[in-house]
Amino acid sequence: MGEIDFTEAVAVMKEKSEKIIAGDLSELESTLAVQVVSLNAIFCTLTSRAATCEYLNQVETNLRLALKAQAQCARTVEVLAAMRNPPIVFAKQANIAHGHQRINNNQSPTHAEKAIKSSNELLSEADNAPLDARGTLEPIKINQELETGETVDGS
Repeated sequence: MGEIDFTEAVAVMKEKSEKIIAGDLSELESTLAVQVVSLNAIFCTLTSRAATCEYLNQVETNLRLALKAQAQCARTVEVLAAMRNPPIVFAKQANIAHGHQRINNNQSPTHAEKAIKSSNELLSEADNAPLDARGTLEPIKINQELETGETVDGS
């Protein structure tokens, strides 16, 4: 393997970043596609290696690494699919503000409501009228057999 020239590497990265900024994601997609193939090969290699191991800890280590490679492969496929077919977002409400923002999600009233009197205004006679218009009644004695008993133990 030869050495990588730093200035050449910076120039290549700058060129690729300009393509991405311009909207050309083909190189990113090809990189992800290569990663999917590589991770799948790692998975296959580690599972076949685990099948030939003699000791349980070796089998466990190889299978754990294989499953991690498989999970990363699946995640890479999801990212690649999302790049090719971005999900459609249906937003009912977007809150975009650079400070305080009040959000009213309820339906706005169609007309002005009746104003409520504040507590410092004079009350009219109708406001002080009793709620029960039948008048006052004489109290009824219930359970007359239950009356106060004598004190026990000084209580």
